[in-house]
Amino acid sequence: MELSRGDYFTWQVTLEGRSGALCVLRRLLLHCKELMSDEALCRLLTPLNCATALLNKLGPVLRSYGPSIRPFTIVYRLRVYELLAELPPHTYHESFGLVMNQLVSDLCAQDQPSSERSLLPSLCCSEDLSVISPGLSDPQQTDIHQLQISSGSGGSLENDPFCLTLKSDIAPTPLPSALALMEVTVRLFGNLFPHVISAQRVKILEQFVDCVNHLRGQKQQTVQTHVCAALCSALKLLFSLLSLPSSSPHPSFPSSSPHPCLSPAPLLTPVFPQPLSLPLSLPSSSPHPCLSPAPLLTPVFPQPLSSPLSLPRSSPHSCLSPAPLLTPVFPQLHSSPLSLPSSTPHLCPSPAPLLTSVPPQLLSSPLSLPSSSPHLCPSPAPLLTPVFPQVHSGSHSALGPSELRPPALSLLWGALESSSPLLRCAAAEGLARLVQSFSDLAFTFSTALFCFDRLKTARDAASRSGVSLALGALYRYQGGISSAQHLCSCVGVLFTLSQDTTCPEVQEWALHSLSLVVDLSGGLFRLHCEPSLSLVLRLLLTTPPSHPEVLRSLGRCLHTLITCLGPDLQEESFRSFRDTISLCCLVLQQSEDALVQSRSILCLQQLHMFAPAHTDLRQLVPTLCGILLDSSQLANLSHSSLVLRRAVVSCLRQIVQREALEVSELAVSLVKEQPPKEASPLECTLRELGLEGALFSLLDRELDPGLRLDLQQTLGFMMASSLTSDRVGQWLRLCRDVLSATTELSETQDCPEDEEEREDWSSLGARSQTLSPFSSLRWSTRRIAVESVCTVIQTCSKTGTTDVLVPRLGELIRMSFMASTDHSAPLRLSGLHTLMEIIIAFSLIQEPEFPGHFLLEQYQANVGAALRPAFAPDAPPDVTAKACQVCSAWICSGVVQDLRDLRRVHQLLVSSLSKIQNQDQEPDSHPQLYNEAAATMETLAVLKAWARVYIVAVQRSRASSDWYLDSSVSSSSANDDTDPGRAGLLWLVQSDLPTLSGLWLAALQDQALLSLPPGQPVPRGTFFSPETLLQARVHFCSSWASILHATALWLHSTGLMAAEDTPVHLSRPATPTSLGHSGGGVKSVEDLSAERLHLLLGVAVQFLCSPHSLNQMENIQSCLQALQVLLDIPWPRSRISNDQCLSVELLSVLHRLMVTRECAEVQASVLDLLKRIVCAAQEHVREKRHSAEVDDGAAEKETLPVFGEGRDTGGLVPGHSLVFSALQICLSVLLRKLPHLSPTLSGTKTRSTGGEVWRLSFSDSHLVSSALSVLSQLPSLCSPEGSVSILPTVLFLLLGVLRGLVHRPPALTDSATGPVSALVQSCLQSFRAVLLSPMSRQEKSRESWVQLLQSALSSLLLLWENDEPEVIQDQGTLLRALSLFLLSSSGSDVCCVAPLFSCSVEKFTSAMDSKDPQVQSVCFQLLCSLFQTPSPLSGLYVRALGPALVRFLKREERSRPQTQEELAPVLEAVIAMETLVQAAGPQHRSQLVSLLLPLLVSFLLDENALGSAPSASRSLHDSALKDLMRIGPQHPAAFRSLMSSCPELKSRLEAAVKMSQDQLRSKPDSEVASRNQTPSIKLKTNFL
Repeated sequence: MELSRGDYFTWQVTLEGRSGALCVLRRLLLHCKELMSDEALCRLLTPLNCATALLNKLGPVLRSYGPSIRPFTIVYRLRVYELLAELPPHTYHESFGLVMNQLVSDLCAQDQPSSERSLLPSLCCSEDLSVISPGLSDPQQTDIHQLQISSGSGGSLENDPFCLTLKSDIAPTPLPSALALMEVTVRLFGNLFPHVISAQRVKILEQFVDCVNHLRGQKQQTVQTHVCAALCSALKLLFSLLSLPSSSPHPSFPSSSPHPCLSPAPLLTPVFPQPLSLPLSLPSSSPHPCLSPAPLLTPVFPQPLSSPLSLPRSSPHSCLSPAPLLTPVFPQLHSSPLSLPSSTPHLCPSPAPLLTSVPPQLLSSPLSLPSSSPHLCPSPAPLLTPVFPQVHSGSHSALGPSELRPPALSLLWGALESSSPLLRCAAAEGLARLVQSFSDLAFTFSTALFCFDRLKTARDAASRSGVSLALGALYRYQGGISSAQHLCSCVGVLFTLSQDTTCPEVQEWALHSLSLVVDLSGGLFRLHCEPSLSLVLRLLLTTPPSHPEVLRSLGRCLHTLITCLGPDLQEESFRSFRDTISLCCLVLQQSEDALVQSRSILCLQQLHMFAPAHTDLRQLVPTLCGILLDSSQLANLSHSSLVLRRAVVSCLRQIVQREALEVSELAVSLVKEQPPKEASPLECTLRELGLEGALFSLLDRELDPGLRLDLQQTLGFMMASSLTSDRVGQWLRLCRDVLSATTELSETQDCPEDEEEREDWSSLGARSQTLSPFSSLRWSTRRIAVESVCTVIQTCSKTGTTDVLVPRLGELIRMSFMASTDHSAPLRLSGLHTLMEIIIAFSLIQEPEFPGHFLLEQYQANVGAALRPAFAPDAPPDVTAKACQVCSAWICSGVVQDLRDLRRVHQLLVSSLSKIQNQDQEPDSHPQLYNEAAATMETLAVLKAWARVYIVAVQRSRASSDWYLDSSVSSSSANDDTDPGRAGLLWLVQSDLPTLSGLWLAALQDQALLSLPPGQPVPRGTFFSPETLLQARVHFCSSWASILHATALWLHSTGLMAAEDTPVHLSRPATPTSLGHSGGGVKSVEDLSAERLHLLLGVAVQFLCSPHSLNQMENIQSCLQALQVLLDIPWPRSRISNDQCLSVELLSVLHRLMVTRECAEVQASVLDLLKRIVCAAQEHVREKRHSAEVDDGAAEKETLPVFGEGRDTGGLVPGHSLVFSALQICLSVLLRKLPHLSPTLSGTKTRSTGGEVWRLSFSDSHLVSSALSVLSQLPSLCSPEGSVSILPTVLFLLLGVLRGLVHRPPALTDSATGPVSALVQSCLQSFRAVLLSPMSRQEKSRESWVQLLQSALSSLLLLWENDEPEVIQDQGTLLRALSLFLLSSSGSDVCCVAPLFSCSVEKFTSAMDSKDPQVQSVCFQLLCSLFQTPSPLSGLYVRALGPALVRFLKREERSRPQTQEELAPVLEAVIAMETLVQAAGPQHRSQLVSLLLPLLVSFLLDENALGSAPSASRSLHDSALKDLMRIGPQHPAAFRSLMSSCPELKSRLEAAVKMSQDQLRSKPDSEVASRNQTPSIKLKTNFL
């Protein structure tokens, strides 16, 4: 009834309106996929079902209103198909029948226009398309071919104005509606066909066959093109669907939907709701044998080729008979062309049906081949080894059952014999994909055999060309050829076809297929390379120039042969191959066809890659430059062929990577050798500026992106080589000439605002006076020159050769200024970036003539002039953002130390900050020219620049001891009398901190909102809106880390408990919780501080948990530094220590960082932060213990450990224990640097020494020291029971590190001991901290501590036992560690055990008897400390070691020290003996003095011996005399008794005292005499 209503106009309006609505829905699917949830798709299906239902009604409408309504129905069907093609097929499976009926009807329609060039290229391989037309395989030529396709139908934007909404890099050229409809029909058919049940697929293909067979002429070819394109599209998309995971059958939308309307149907078996209405039955007398109910192809091999195949003698496969055609004997291949009947023409003589019958071989019963056939591989391996997955077994494939083969083969074989090259190419591709889809070796093998047979019997050129291409495509999709015998047969056929000079088309396709075979067979083709090269050379010499297509195929074949030979071409035995290849390339160069010449260049490039030593650059480089310069050597210097220019530049790019200097010299010599004539502009450039200048000139003229990229890379390689060949100056001059190639100055230089600005511009404004050899160049070319300069600076900075650029610093500043003030925004960005690289590279270089000043200081006016235009009101936001980055780099560099000079650049940042606050207050005066994302980028860049400046200012203030005086700086900043020239940088920033702090906090809150999980809605932030969410994330990603660090520093200066700051005038209204405000009213100071603390902690921890920024290391370091600053503030430190869960979470994040990051700076920051957290926890535990003691009134029990981890049980729960988490971090550091600590990691026994510690660098040694320091503090965080739980682990790790330190590997240089010395001290300090821990004195843990320490002491004493004699033992360190145990608070309980005591005494005694003076010195130094210990243990060691000490001194009395090394232990022993005397009781002291004094007197020398004694003995004499003079008065009774009882000692002492007094009297006289002899003023006598 609805059809009878309305008229033509109403139907026109309806179809146009619905078409527009469908187009909008498609754009929604394309551009807003994130919005297309399951619910949205379900709501979309209702209008979609109505739209598909209307497709059935269009037929009556056409019959009612005639052809005038037809364009509107075509557009409507086009919009419906486009929308369906974007949706997953399972979402509209209920409409499969209706849609498929309409698609089949459109494909079989006879009145459709021919769309061969729009449908088939996308279904063909690019290599095959290059044979038909080189432009078809070139993506850059799409516009040209689209115009060729639609030139007859007026292709333009009028066909589809909606194409402007699609994202594309090329100009849209929409096809007419009819052609576009057929294109989307083919694509939609390919999407739906794999989802149709197998029975319906067979009927559809049979319907296609029947439709094609009933047509003739042009209509038949048109329908055949459409149906073959549809089948190829289905085959192409089949495996793309199967390659997707089963849970997601469509790449864009989810497959599992909770909505019933979106439930996915089975992938390959959806049933039509209604059967196809098209007649799918065929007449019984079908002339096609493939459509008859013949038995289908069953599995050929019941067993996988377990026995040789055999065929009956009457095999119908004549190609398998031992005919000369396929005989794999290569000497006869070139002399036996393919024999054909004499009356057989090479073209189709009669209008026979285009669809021929499917060969019965492909549909017959299982094949059997004669065992004696010489053409089959006798081995049981399959001839073809497919690499596709075995999706189905038997005769059923991914495409469907074997019933699909007959109609599919009929369509494809018929298309292979078509007169259209594009259709043949698509059919060959489809046939290969069809064979691949069935995954049947028998079917694959029989298809290849039929190709051989068909090539023998075919009489027309089209059939032979198509089948030869199908043979190569078949191997392409089978993964190559694995049978040498099969390769022989294939090569024989293609060799024969390639020699058929009567048909160039067959030659072209046969050679192309041969190149595919060469490429796919790999190493198997090595045996055929020599005859193949001979064939190529003979054909090159015999093929007339009128057949360039054959020459192109020969060049392609030669290229693959060179690839097959590969690096073997360098061998001397392959000299003949190289000569043949060079001769072939020379023949190809003589052709006038540009594509043939490009093939020659590609072959030479390939030859140079595999055999560079055998490539003569003296011939190759002039050839390439001749093509570029249009010289007399080769015609068409600046050739119009894009392919040829690409080949030449690509070859140059490869050559200059190794021989850039030689190539440049050869290019210049080519121009100089030519006779003078009227030269082209490019030739003049080459003559004046060399090859680099010519490439710049060519780069400026080229428009092809690929060619421009090759030219840019070529220039980059040549520039890299110039840095090593002292040609940096020449390269910089070239870049200067390129930048100077402009016709006028920027407008920003014309009207300076004040006198200072005019002076700045005049310093560099003489750019127009420089004459450039280039004409006006495009900004893109000049930008490449600026980037080249930037690369030069970066490379010199990395290699440490910046001194080379110091004489050219002024030129570098000039070029960056020229680029920074250009009218092009991209060029300005490059110029600013180059200026920043200059600042970074030269900021530390001082001026040699003016010490204390930097080299860049003289260019500060130029830097300010280059930056000022970027802060103009009309400057683009990205330029301003980059300029802010340069400003911060300049201020932070420290080049300008006087703040009065620094105000020029600082004022620019102040103006940008004011712009942020005021840009929305007066919208009329500040029109929004850019989107909101650009404003966000500019705002964040300004805040980041200020943050970096503030960070550097605080660091300088900290270095000058003003770190804790920020408040005084703030108060003094208001004083007008402060001299800004002498004030610090912090004074300059202080005035803007109130504004900056609020903006920084707002930015951090925005970063927190942007870091929310994907499922949570993100509200509007201060600097972004929900519409710019994705762009804002990118901008915040590069800015928030510096802002976080600066905010933490600002909070440190205020103590985090200051009053709330004044409100900040933001450019947008802040969110309800921003800046510390909430909807409930004003918060207290503590609540505000807690909110800020948690904001900073949340942002830092969230990033550290999963770093995803591009600059990960920089952001990680900023987060760690911010956390360190927060833990330096008392209030945040107490809050963090009070929250055990927060502390454990922080340590978990730090442990993840330590495990996943290898950067030494990050690991050092992690351990530094770990120290702060442990110290905060210690303060918290100490405070809680003290509070509990004061509350209980037990102040005298201040050290009683009432609190700590472990409590009464001593257990440490992983994930809830701070001690356990800290131990994890320390263990990860120690095991990574010292694997010998873990027997499992080292693979050795526990006592094995670890030489890894002696190979540690300074940074690694610092990490291990930090880990040991933290490790020693962990017992203080535990309760007595908890300390007992962790003590064994701590002692094991400390002893393990000490084990590696005391065992020095042999043949170790002294330079390697530098990092170890600091590590030894740290290890001993950690031992001392553990042994002196208050936990060892507590009643609850004292007994357990003593037992564990005794075990540790026993392990320490075992370290003296060295099983490896070549390992050097450090006994001094062992003695120091042993003394720590003896001197500890529990030393008496630990070391009084008889075995430990006797072993300890033995180690000290053996050290006294050591032959190493250093060990002896350490031993006596430790004895001094041990004798002074007030514990009872000292008495035991005095009685045990005192006699050994006396024996040592008496032994030294007999053998006096001869060197200073031998003297040191004697002096230390004397000091130890004095200490022993002082430590003894009064009743024993006189006896010890009587022992000491004779020893000292024995060290004295008489007058005769003193003059001839060595210096060490004289030093011992002086030291003993001083000791006697000091000890005698201290013990007068003992001294007099000894002197009276021993006259010899008295006389010896008196003689020594007399000699000393004589020396003292003679010393003043000598000093006076020397003073009189030496004149006070020296006169100058030499005046030359």
